[in-house]
Amino acid sequence: SLATVDNPDLVKAATQFCEQVIVRYARAQIEAGARIVMVLEPTAVLLGPAAFWEFSGLAVRRIFTQLDCMTVLHICGDTSHLLPMMAETGAQGLSLDTVVDLPTAAGNVPADTVLMGNVDPVNVLWRGQPAGVEQAVRRLLDRMAGVENFIVSSGCDIPAEAPLANLRRFVETVHAYRAQRAPL
Repeated sequence: SLATVDNPDLVKAATQFCEQVIVRYARAQIEAGARIVMVLEPTAVLLGPAAFWEFSGLAVRRIFTQLDCMTVLHICGDTSHLLPMMAETGAQGLSLDTVVDLPTAAGNVPADTVLMGNVDPVNVLWRGQPAGVEQAVRRLLDRMAGVENFIVSSGCDIPAEAPLANLRRFVETVHAYRAQRAPL
């Protein structure tokens, strides 16, 4: 984030290069059959809304306008202060990290933007037990009940060491929860 102040031209040049690489890679994924492309932005949370838009958001928007598929944006950390700008990128979905309050987030993005998240990948999915996974997933689903534009997922990358039993319980819990609440 200091480089955006100390050397903004360098940051913009690097961003433009990354845009080109990302678009080429995403198009190759689409040609191979991908229907959804997610852009992962690990450091933008360090920026305020104006700096985010100038140094990241515009680039993400340009990337998404060049892709013929569903687009999702994930920024690590508490992006509550960036949610309106994240939605302005044209992302059709926003993947939100564990620290973001999803019910609050739902009120800060357009209803046609899909919210994804945000079960803790480390403390719940990796270090937790299946019963704790089920409890965390049910709690999140209860909190998001009635939010039509929500997909439950992990809040960030799931560590490779996460027990398969926890991942199974995650999926099973979502299926059971949805089946219990399906209209007759």
